[in-house]
Amino acid sequence: FGTELTFNQWAQKKYGNSTEAGTGPEDIAEGTLESNLILYAQGADLTNPFIREASFTIVEEVPFATFTYQVRSNLTDAAVVAEVSDDLMNWHRDTTIIESNPQPNGVTLITVRAVSPVTSAAKKYFRLSVMMNP
Repeated sequence: FGTELTFNQWAQKKYGNSTEAGTGPEDIAEGTLESNLILYAQGADLTNPFIREASFTIVEEVPFATFTYQVRSNLTDAAVVAEVSDDLMNWHRDTTIIESNPQPNGVTLITVRAVSPVTSAAKKYFRLSVMMNP
């Protein structure tokens, strides 16, 4: 569709009319599992499939959970923030961006690391929060 589209322009191209039911930022289009805003912000129209990948990194012999995801490179009307949880109930924005790699297809791969290390008994979960900028 193009890397410099606003959400409304993207919805117009995707649905033909960005004001009809099902085309709003929070709506989930038929055949998808994500809201329109998440699909737009992550550049789902630019890559297939889009990337979300959890892993671990070692810093001074201490393991930290990491999460790599993609965002539209020229995203200006929305913000994407990684959140982390130990129990899937309480979510925190306790992450640090450790890498940001623009890709030729119009998305940027971002890798974040949880602030607290992983212990042998603990689990870390990541999710993305996407909000429209005012």
